[in-house]
Amino acid sequence: MTQRNTMIGHTVLWHPEADRDVGPRPALVTGPEFAHPDGLLHMTVFREHATSLATQRNVRHIDDPVLETHPRMKIPGGWDFVKKRKPLAQKPEPAGAKH
Repeated sequence: MTQRNTMIGHTVLWHPEADRDVGPRPALVTGPEFAHPDGLLHMTVFREHATSLATQRNVRHIDDPVLETHPRMKIPGGWDFVKKRKPLAQKPEPAGAKH
């Protein structure tokens, strides 16, 4: 299972209702402490335009076939690995600025 490649503190992408067409949100893996046989993860999700974090438990990997055969399993969302990391943009220096 893909869960063995993740650890507590890793950044993953969380897809609401396990829908790839909905923009994913960044999330931090918070558990479980021991690997779950079904590859479920617990995470803290950084919600868009929210002032607080959301906790999601028992989230399956977005490619888990159980999500297709059991639609109720999509309720906690689906997670995926962060494939590319994007550095923060640097503020351009004003013209003629000296170091």
